[in-house]
Amino acid sequence: MEKITSVKEFQTEVLKDLYNAEVLTVTELLYFKNLAERPDLKDLIQDYLYSCRSHITALEELLDDGNTPYFEDHCRTMKSLIRESKKLVEQCGNETVRELAIITALQRISTCKKTAYKSLLNSGAKTPEKKYQTRMKEIIQREYDMEVALENMIADNINFKMPAS
Repeated sequence: MEKITSVKEFQTEVLKDLYNAEVLTVTELLYFKNLAERPDLKDLIQDYLYSCRSHITALEELLDDGNTPYFEDHCRTMKSLIRESKKLVEQCGNETVRELAIITALQRISTCKKTAYKSLLNSGAKTPEKKYQTRMKEIIQREYDMEVALENMIADNINFKMPAS
């Protein structure tokens, strides 16, 4: 593994991780959507799928310089997070608890990606190439804002009521 010696190389590695995290997320969202029973949760997951596909397209734009193989390896952090989330969902014995676990998984995934987008935004000012810096900041800010909006939708718009036990 080569050493990273510039801010742009660092950012490229983070972008590749984010790209792979988004690809993994799409696959798992389809899995969660199939397990969801409530129409509002299915709709939320569908909106999240749309957002992830938009993120993938934007990240491809930033990574597609002809020299950067951006689908080399899966993001280990996201892979672990998804594996643990799926395990939790699969352990749930009834629909109500399973859907609570799905919502929790969506929140965990969204928070992880939001943090990575924010880190990229914070590192953007250190890029010496003005054109790259401006375009990256514009794209990453849009994707970060979309992730924040999704996180808020997950937290605020799902009226989840646990049955009395």
